[in-house]
Amino acid sequence: MIPKAVFREAIKVAKSSPCNYKVAAVLFKGPSIINSKTNSSKIIGYRKDCFCWEPTRQAEINVMHGIQRVVLQERQLFVLLFTSEDKITCAYPCRACIKAILKTGLGKVYYTDWDGKIQKLDLSSINLHGYLKYPT
Repeated sequence: MIPKAVFREAIKVAKSSPCNYKVAAVLFKGPSIINSKTNSSKIIGYRKDCFCWEPTRQAEINVMHGIQRVVLQERQLFVLLFTSEDKITCAYPCRACIKAILKTGLGKVYYTDWDGKIQKLDLSSINLHGYLKYPT
């Protein structure tokens, strides 16, 4: 399970997200927090009557960005999501994030489920394309 300090950090970081759905990712080893980031998107300009924005950059990618692969190996990741109503809900990583996680060699990944409970992602059941492996 994850340490309480990691859970508290995830809540603090998620609440600082500028997005409606506030996602936090905390990279840790034991009780030590290595890095924590949130999802981000920003308006980059206006064109006629609509605005242009950068696509949301996932918290999982943000937290790993710029950290050497050797540091990421055998570390743990916790992902938490707040809705716009401040309710903790499912933060299961998307396929692109799972692919990045698998390539880094992270040891364990935890996420919040639909009920706000912490679940462990079984990385051994997922291939590099982000799909579940099925028995042949």
